[in-house]
Amino acid sequence: MTDKVIHQKVLLNQIIGLIIGYLVTRFITLGMVSYFTPDQIAIFVTILFFIFSYLRMYSIDWFFKYILKKV
Repeated sequence: MTDKVIHQKVLLNQIIGLIIGYLVTRFITLGMVSYFTPDQIAIFVTILFFIFSYLRMYSIDWFFKYILKKV
């Protein structure tokens, strides 16, 4: 894998991470504020971001491997 491809992969990961982070914060976390304690919210969000991060990176790796095989 070339440096250019590695940079594209990292950039795509960061952009998707920003979008997911915004959506989770806006539509999930802020809705939980009146129902749960700050510690419960922190634990939930940490676990949620871990899962999303793993799935995001796995999907991006799969996508790049698929694209590079086509070229």
